[in-house]
Amino acid sequence: MKKNFLLVLLTLSTTVIQSQLITDTELWQGNTLKVDLSERFRLDIGQQFRLHQTVSSLKNAFTEFGLKYKINNSFSIKPGYRVILQGNDLIRDRYQLDVKYKWKKQDFPLSFGYRARFQQVVERLTRRQFTHLRNKAYASFNLSKVVDPFVTGELFFRFNNRNQMDRARFTIGLEWKLTSDLNLETYYRFQRELFIDNIPEGDHIIGLMLAYKLKGKKEDDEKAKK
Repeated sequence: MKKNFLLVLLTLSTTVIQSQLITDTELWQGNTLKVDLSERFRLDIGQQFRLHQTVSSLKNAFTEFGLKYKINNSFSIKPGYRVILQGNDLIRDRYQLDVKYKWKKQDFPLSFGYRARFQQVVERLTRRQFTHLRNKAYASFNLSKVVDPFVTGELFFRFNNRNQMDRARFTIGLEWKLTSDLNLETYYRFQRELFIDNIPEGDHIIGLMLAYKLKGKKEDDEKAKK
């Protein structure tokens, strides 16, 4: 069953329709530090670089911060902030709020989730604003102790007097469990602009995302007492 599931995901990644698209190839590489502050709170600090124009020049780079609050085993919320440096030296600030739901059953290999993100991006120089509601659904399969495949789909809804979907993403990838605290995500993502007047643009994206989990001092002390 696990081999069949992985084969289906790999097949889906090769069947994305690309007719009449202007396409580019990008590389996204990032690192995230996840610090457990308590049983319910976690601080996330991330840095990412994105290359475009067939991975030849910098598209943007950013640093972001997020504070996750775990409501229960299924629901969590996370406000966040990101400062973005565009390749043309333009600086943007992004403010966001995530609401996340995940479903996982014990001894069942499949898990599912949904994330709603409300975000507002502001250009510092022009004060131009980009406001979106992003809806993301995902599924993960517990393939082994080393690697788990996953698939996601996401739609962007643009406000700012447009009130329409303007972007879609499809992602297929693998989460590698390097150690108990260190994970590596490798993925292929296809991103497409929607409902624009000229020929739509599409991006083929390769992602490499490293995440390290740092346990809080309180959690370490409690484990040492056991």
